[in-house]
Amino acid sequence: YNASFFLVDVHILVIFPVLIEHQLAGSAITFFDLWVALAILTVYLFYYLFYLDPLGVHLYIFLSPRTRLSPLAQALGLALYLLVFAALGGRLPAAAA
Repeated sequence: YNASFFLVDVHILVIFPVLIEHQLAGSAITFFDLWVALAILTVYLFYYLFYLDPLGVHLYIFLSPRTRLSPLAQALGLALYLLVFAALGGRLPAAAA
């Protein structure tokens, strides 16, 4: 189930049209874009951990709170968001002096 064509298509193959659209649009990615992406990620993570997981729906074994690797997986997910943000030309706002 986790390796079905639909899930691979939705989670991996869709990145190519997204990157092409980003390049063609010519607009810069902003800190607000990162903030919204992280907000959506957080809402989905809470939905998964506090609703789906207790029902026995285990879509992502690495997000399960029952594994010791869950904090590592979540930290790597956050790092991936930051790396993609930087790779697309995003800049964090400068700290106020």
